[in-house]
Amino acid sequence: MRTHLTLGPVPSEEACAQTTDKDYLERGRAECKRYVHLLRQRWPDRPEGVDFRVLHCPHDFGIYYDVGVFFDSDNRRQAEFVVMVESHLPKRWEEREHDNRDPN
Repeated sequence: MRTHLTLGPVPSEEACAQTTDKDYLERGRAECKRYVHLLRQRWPDRPEGVDFRVLHCPHDFGIYYDVGVFFDSDNRRQAEFVVMVESHLPKRWEEREHDNRDPN
């Protein structure tokens, strides 16, 4: 089944735009696009059918942006890759594709 997992709008140790900011729609989307670019750069050889994308998420007070990794949950290779991605997400903007190895 085609599905996605949300990864957050930016690396976990970075500050992000807040939905209450006047320029949130512009800044929030730009941050998510930058994060998608970083993730694609970090994992250029991801399994076919796996991709990172900006999510447009409605809520009671408008919208917010997030980043998701899309995959087929019935495809073992894709699902295992997504589990690995989730456990090795970059914490800072400076982390690049060479940082995707297991830290242990």
